[in-house]
Amino acid sequence: GGALNGSFTAHPKICPVTGELLAFGYSAFEPYLRYLRVSADGELVQTENITVGGPTMMHDFNITRNHVIFMDLPAVFNLELAMSGDMPIRWDDNYPSRLGVMPRNGTDEQVRWFDINPCYVFHPMNSYEEGDAIVLDVARFDHIWRDSSMDFPPPVLWRWTIDTKSGKVKEEQIDDRSAEFPRVADSVVGLKHRFGYMMGMSLDADPSDPASSSGAILKYDRETGKRTDIELGRGRTGGEPVFAPAADPKSEDDGYLMTYVYDAASDSSQFVIMDAASMDNTPVAAIDLPRIPNGFHGSWIPASVAD
Repeated sequence: GGALNGSFTAHPKICPVTGELLAFGYSAFEPYLRYLRVSADGELVQTENITVGGPTMMHDFNITRNHVIFMDLPAVFNLELAMSGDMPIRWDDNYPSRLGVMPRNGTDEQVRWFDINPCYVFHPMNSYEEGDAIVLDVARFDHIWRDSSMDFPPPVLWRWTIDTKSGKVKEEQIDDRSAEFPRVADSVVGLKHRFGYMMGMSLDADPSDPASSSGAILKYDRETGKRTDIELGRGRTGGEPVFAPAADPKSEDDGYLMTYVYDAASDSSQFVIMDAASMDNTPVAAIDLPRIPNGFHGSWIPASVAD
């Protein structure tokens, strides 16, 4: 109905408990950040300007049952670069890295900021509340775009645990395998998850030679600490693994992982459907496609909703 004016994130979150859609928008100009809350029936019920230190690129954010968590990180818009025609975002070592925790129906004045070590996160896996703590699993980069627009160190899975009483954040690396595009089942978004899925990448790959890459679909069991891999083979690169539940799921991982796999040898892609519970290497189904652009990703929507 025209209530939304301005930017809107590519990564809104739907609360599986209330059906609310929670989102934000960022801008190179003030207000740099706005929080958006949409009711289950599609009405924009809240727009809240959030005070941050500057015009950062905020690609994604986090929700829990009662909070939203903003990631205010040092990827900052640079108008001089924009005017020169260069990529207008650069790493700023002087910009502090912070996590902002706000009640889901809260105000700018209620945001609590927690300092963390410098880093960047495009995509979190999930977040949830555990007593006085808020737990976030994220695909963490040490930095991005510090030296050039091609400056991308490998991301890996980390866990941040925010102690809301002490004001401190515990930061711990979970894995050393490079991986991005983390996801959980939609049924546990903002709630405690056991399983998470990621697109695994090979550290020894030559960025200029797609045939040198060996991709994988990764499954993390956050209860046991175990990782299970579906290796895709030399020259085959996966995309974001999106979870779709079975018709009558018996467990959190009872369902399917859907992703695109690019094959450098044939310069073509496949849409593959894998069994998420067994993580069997043989697809349940595979559909041959032309080449799908690297990094293309989205969400699963059941046909009953789409109709």
